[in-house]
Amino acid sequence: MVAYVVEALDDVTIAEGLPSPDMNLISPYVWAEDGHYRIMLRAVPQPSASKSVTGIICAGKSDDGLLFHMDDKPAIAPGPDPVDAAGCEDPTVVIGRSGYTVFYTGVELDRRQGSLLVAEGPDLLCLTKQSVTLQAPLGEGNITEATLVQTTSGEWRVFYEYAAQKASRV
Repeated sequence: MVAYVVEALDDVTIAEGLPSPDMNLISPYVWAEDGHYRIMLRAVPQPSASKSVTGIICAGKSDDGLLFHMDDKPAIAPGPDPVDAAGCEDPTVVIGRSGYTVFYTGVELDRRQGSLLVAEGPDLLCLTKQSVTLQAPLGEGNITEATLVQTTSGEWRVFYEYAAQKASRV
């Protein structure tokens, strides 16, 4: 069995740009790229805004992996289509020859369903929503938190969380 050991705990700071200080930050996805660190994360309005969206996805950059300077506009925002009109959550990034592919959870307007969606583009601020990749049957909602792994043969596998029979599954 693989053992993980915590070697150090460091404070990570999100500075400048979005998200605003009154938002909660969750589901960070961090990677090294061209001598820097990049981040995408979900920013959630405080609970007092109960009718607001469940999240927007923001992007940023860091030289040291500890202080991230965030972009001034969301990388992925809810809507206009109903499939993600209530929120965008849980980004996972794949870098290819033509740019970025971001898998994320879109929350439908009635908040009963979350689907795995894809946005692509040459830059994190120039992403175009492409399609619904996976959608759970009604009543077995919320496909979330995709993890993509490339096999030794070059094929890709996707793992994700979903709900079925009143339990979380992978």
